[in-house]
Amino acid sequence: MSQPAADHSLSTTPGAGTPIARVYAAARAHPDAIAVSAARADLRYADLVSGAERLATRLRQLGAGPGTRVGLSVERGPTQCVALLGTMLSGAAYVPLDPSYPAARLRAILRDCDPVLVIASPGVAPLFEGAAPLLIADDALESLSEPEPATACPPGFQGPRPEDVCYIIYTSGSTGTPKGVALSHSALCNLLDWQCRVPGLHDAARVLQYTPVGFDVHFQEFLGTWSTAGTLVLVDEETRRDPRALLSFIQGQEIGRIFLPFVALQQLCAAGVATGIFPATLREVITAGEQLVVDAALRHFFERLPGCRLHNHYGPSETHVVTSFTLSGPVESWESLPPIGREIDGARILLLDDGGRPVPPEQEGELWIGGACVADGYWNNPALSAERFVKLPGREGRWYRSGDLALRRPDGVLEFHGRADTQIKIRGHRVEPGEIEAAISAEAAVSACAVVARGDTAEQRHLVAYLVLAAGAAEPDGARIVDGLRRRLAQQLPDYLWPARYVVLDALPRTPSGKLDRAALPAPGRVRPALRDAPAAPGTDAERRLAGLWSRLLDVEPVGVEDNFFDLGGSSTMALELALETERLLGRPVPVVTIFRHPTIRQLARELDGTATRDDAGARLADRAARQRAALSRRPGIARKPSR
Repeated sequence: MSQPAADHSLSTTPGAGTPIARVYAAARAHPDAIAVSAARADLRYADLVSGAERLATRLRQLGAGPGTRVGLSVERGPTQCVALLGTMLSGAAYVPLDPSYPAARLRAILRDCDPVLVIASPGVAPLFEGAAPLLIADDALESLSEPEPATACPPGFQGPRPEDVCYIIYTSGSTGTPKGVALSHSALCNLLDWQCRVPGLHDAARVLQYTPVGFDVHFQEFLGTWSTAGTLVLVDEETRRDPRALLSFIQGQEIGRIFLPFVALQQLCAAGVATGIFPATLREVITAGEQLVVDAALRHFFERLPGCRLHNHYGPSETHVVTSFTLSGPVESWESLPPIGREIDGARILLLDDGGRPVPPEQEGELWIGGACVADGYWNNPALSAERFVKLPGREGRWYRSGDLALRRPDGVLEFHGRADTQIKIRGHRVEPGEIEAAISAEAAVSACAVVARGDTAEQRHLVAYLVLAAGAAEPDGARIVDGLRRRLAQQLPDYLWPARYVVLDALPRTPSGKLDRAALPAPGRVRPALRDAPAAPGTDAERRLAGLWSRLLDVEPVGVEDNFFDLGGSSTMALELALETERLLGRPVPVVTIFRHPTIRQLARELDGTATRDDAGARLADRAARQRAALSRRPGIARKPSR
């Protein structure tokens, strides 16, 4: 680590109106406080900021600065924290690059944002070779242990300006390609300024770093924590994916604040009910991304934590958070579908009808967002920016047309009422069916397609693709066509955009005017996907019991003992439910990671019976990475349905 902070003077003075200025203020006031807590090492505020300064200097020397972009694909750890802060300090816009995305997707993002370089961990650097200049994270940050910056910042370098683009996050695009949302430092600073005024949220706390870098919420985790001199606590990926292990981690690390997508919160509460673990140090839980539903498990969880508050945040990527509602009072009085609350400071909201006129009180309208929180637009896409970021007659500034529907109650609180278009949310991710449909339509054997979401709850929600095969494609070709289509989509799209099920129709249902009638698309039913192998019959009592459980959870019949859970339509969010139900069925502990490592009934039964051979174990270790990728893929099957 560096020399004591008293011997080191911060050389850069960021201007007001930027998140960096808040972090610097905390570092100057608390230089020896722990900014980042990780399994192997802690990072003090003085070290965090001085490391960011050294990296910012190096980035400026390599051509980064205001008006440029820097890609960041660094594994979770202190290095990632320094890289994020250093990139922002350089003035360049930070572009998160999730290494779990297919290479084609990453290269499409790189082509669009044209970064001056990509900072990457050694393990993921090969993904970017030839696509952009690379700065390997170990090399870029190896001077972190030096007590002073290796070189001074360029003359006159004062860090980012409020109007500079802070980050560009890519989301699903309805036209078939991802779109980059460009948010300025001033817009993000408005959110942090508000958050630092909210009772409870303005306190220094131990904050869990949960969300991946592709979610805008991770800026609240990182910068919201550092703005209040709190400690950001990093968790390894395996623990993060297992709700029960995560709950134990939260308790053991004495976490006080967490930001969780709703599905993850749902799973955490279910894990609490199942294990009896209710972390007493939790004081603030913030959820966003999907409609909050207060179910029995969530009520039970918060009843056991009377000192903990639940905040429901709302805001699309184009504005980040714009409304907030804090659930208070007796848990039994909480609404099942809580509202999204009132505008945060600096945000303005209008509810307009189709003609652009304000709707009367207590009437549903489309939600338009204005004020300091609005993004600059879509990067490198002026036409789409002009369509969604609009000047309204008689009103100041630009307004973002969200496509969300809402109603304002008499007391001013807003209720979320869904979408005005086909956009959906899957596990907190924004999904534009048009992007998936465009990728499917590129398959010559498919003449028409439609993608919709199925499932009664956010945890059960999954994508179903409906296909009409091209003339000349015989019905027996369906399984082959879908199998090839699945492989091609896996090379192009992130896993949350992969359909879980495919249904072949003679024709897509249409309205009298000729438009696609999505509501008339038939449910897939319990039809077994057409996989390569016929279902293998259970051979033991445990296998028979597991087969019945899988059939009930997946709504599929029959289920073979060699079938992969994810081939049958299972998802990573369903793995917890399967683990819990398997525990109840067989009476033995089943960590969620076991489902990912042993995704067939035969493998799972052998593992739980302790009969896996040494060769089985060796094969599992060798194939672990591949199986985890398959687990996330929810590889699709195919069912044949007549059209309506």
